[in-house]
Amino acid sequence: MLEQWPLLEAAIHERFRRDLSDPDTLRATSWRWLWKRVVYLLASTDNALGRYFAPSPEPPDDEEDDPTFDE
Repeated sequence: MLEQWPLLEAAIHERFRRDLSDPDTLRATSWRWLWKRVVYLLASTDNALGRYFAPSPEPPDDEEDDPTFDE
C-alpha cells in the first residue's frame, strides 16, 4: 500500500478534500480517520486506488474457450 502512496494521496484529496502531502494536515489526521477512508476507497472501484488493488477481470480469450470439433 505504501508503494502506492501517490494513488492514496490523490484519492483522499479527490474524495475527501484532504491534502495528505501537507505535513500539518497529516499530523491533524488521526490514523483511525485515515484507515476508515482507505478501507472505503478500496471497497470501491470508482477511484484509482480501488481500481489498482481490485482490477476488473479480463474477459476470456475466445479462441481458447471455443472447443474444436474437427475430428
